[in-house]
Amino acid sequence: MRKNYPSLADLRYRFRNSLEWIAGQPRDYCFCSDQLVLLADGLWFRFKREDWVLYLMAVKPLDDNKATLLDTVLLAGKESYENWDTAISTIPDEVKEHIVAFVSDNFRASKRLAHKHHWIHQLCHFHLIAQLQIRRGKRKSVIQGRNTREEIYQNIRKALEASNEQYLKVLQSCLKKLSNSSDCPRKLQMMVNEFLRSIDLYRAYLLYPELNLPTTTNAIESTGKIIRRSTRNISSPKSLYLWAKATIRLRPEITCNGRNFQPN
Repeated sequence: MRKNYPSLADLRYRFRNSLEWIAGQPRDYCFCSDQLVLLADGLWFRFKREDWVLYLMAVKPLDDNKATLLDTVLLAGKESYENWDTAISTIPDEVKEHIVAFVSDNFRASKRLAHKHHWIHQLCHFHLIAQLQIRRGKRKSVIQGRNTREEIYQNIRKALEASNEQYLKVLQSCLKKLSNSSDCPRKLQMMVNEFLRSIDLYRAYLLYPELNLPTTTNAIESTGKIIRRSTRNISSPKSLYLWAKATIRLRPEITCNGRNFQPN
């Protein structure tokens, strides 16, 4: 007897209905701590020559390494203060009122957002180190200012973790001198100057040890990678949003290991 298998169109219809059901379920947030840390990251997409950003957010209790992903927000346009402000406004009031700190990469609006909400701001070490690695030139046999580049890299790594204030001042003075060297590339000089201006934000985890702040956004970026891989064939913002929301509902918790980034 010949079996009647569902058609591809029928399977797609059933699958979409399942996604819509998962995404449509109500959410209740319950945390064991009355103080929370917000982690955030933006994921860029492009549909029909138009930019879209998927805003990913998660909150972590101070005394736990598990963070809960909030429902994602998808907005047209580039990553901006206005769009980030809109995304943050979707956080339920009962969650937002307990946020005391904010962990992000150094996107243009991050400092302004932290200032507006009076949050302690921790900037991501991973993004900074990754950018420095690109300009380090360690694998190139011939490169201008190779020794200066390496010294800058090593001194910034030390400054991120220095617990002695006097030693930190020495490192800052050394970095300023190195950035003014004639063989220091202009882009690297700009990075050093920005780091020195924002050094307290990179060291917030040391300045506020009671907050147990993660020093990277790697945990939430891992969720972004999962969403990007699973939506690579999606052709519309509506489908992307549905898939991303359902993915977070199915995997609402991530692990934040904080200071486990160890490149040399």
